[in-house]
Amino acid sequence: MLRLAVSELSTFRWSFEEDVLHYHEIGFEAIGIWRPKLADYGEEKGLELIREHDLAISSLQWIGGFTGSDGRSFRDSMHDALDAIQLASDIGAETVVVLAGGRGGHTKNHANRMLRLALKELSEAAQAVGVQLALEPMHIGCAHDWSF
Repeated sequence: MLRLAVSELSTFRWSFEEDVLHYHEIGFEAIGIWRPKLADYGEEKGLELIREHDLAISSLQWIGGFTGSDGRSFRDSMHDALDAIQLASDIGAETVVVLAGGRGGHTKNHANRMLRLALKELSEAAQAVGVQLALEPMHIGCAHDWSF
């Protein structure tokens, strides 16, 4: 059976509460959670609201930035990603969305190596808790800070 979900990034300007209420009202069965919105609203309160409106959680967005293009070190990005994978498991999200990060001053080969290293370690952690990773490709022309 097809289950239709919508990502909170689709309604960037809405609050977490507006997302849940409107998605439910429209008839979506699942929500793709954007971590900052959930954090701003409060995890426990947000999960309670989702349960009250009988929405499944399709994904948790996003982890990445392994190249340092967002100002974090590789290790900081990895720690954040591992925390997010555990959170996804805890809240029943099936998938964690991965963004590579921009090249961040690295050669393309080195950026690729960093991404592969991150994905290897993270895929093992995700598998251990029953969560899948989904690498989201983005065109460099419109997302050079998020992809390479």
